[in-house]
This record gives sequence, structure tokens and C-alpha cells, in this order.
Amino acid sequence: MIKHAGGRTTVRVDQRTNGAAWNELGVFDFEAGSYYVEVNNDNAVAEGYVIADAVKLSPAGAAPCSVIMQQRAGELKVAVADPTHESASVTVNLNQPGYRSYVADDTITVHQLQPKISFSVNTRGAAGVSRTVTFRRA
Repeated sequence: MIKHAGGRTTVRVDQRTNGAAWNELGVFDFEAGSYYVEVNNDNAVAEGYVIADAVKLSPAGAAPCSVIMQQRAGELKVAVADPTHESASVTVNLNQPGYRSYVADDTITVHQLQPKISFSVNTRGAAGVSRTVTFRRA
């Protein structure tokens, strides 16, 4: 689900087809501080998995911000970067319940773990360097 200036849009992608490539979800207008992309498994089939390797937000005329996630063995590692050097901060919301603790770079502020994860990354002065946070189920 994508929350944008015009409302909310649900986009379903089955990456069993074209899974090794970027899948465009659309073009949306975003207002500062009021948008997000949510990945969830509301409609996952019983034998399926929900995995988002990355979400790429591309401002018009600039390089993309990137969010890269890796999930294994009870941990979810998230790396965030703004190679555009245009944003002072990036807020990430993940519909990933069950995580109880985290370890984060000092530029990351975790707002909540339940019912979904929400955190902000201070990207000011980061020069495009990724900032990471690792969430743990235990």
C-alpha cells in the first residue's frame, strides 16, 4: 500500500514473474512527512513468502533514496540511504510484527516496534552513506 498526496493506493506484485528486476508501482506525488510504502502479506498464498529486497523512491530529476531489507534467522536488517543528498530525513514503516528489540546507528530513531515497525533516519550530512538498523525477534 502506498500513502501519497492523493490518498492510498494498493499495488500487488507477484515476483515469481520478473522477480529479479525492479517492478514499478506507479508515479505518485508525496508531501513532506506524510508518505510511506507498506509491504505486507495480507493476500499471500499459503505456500508463498513476502519479501521486499528494496523499495526505491525516485524524486523527479534526482537519484533515488533506497531502503534495503534482509530477513533471516529471526533478524531483520534494514539499510537506508539518500544518494540525492536532498532529504534531511527518511521515515520507514514496515508491516513486520513480532520484533522485540533492535540495534541501530546513532542516526536512526525507532518510533515503535508494534504493531508495525516505524523509524526515521537522519540523512543530513550522510553523503549517501547507508545507515542500518537490525531488529530482533528475541
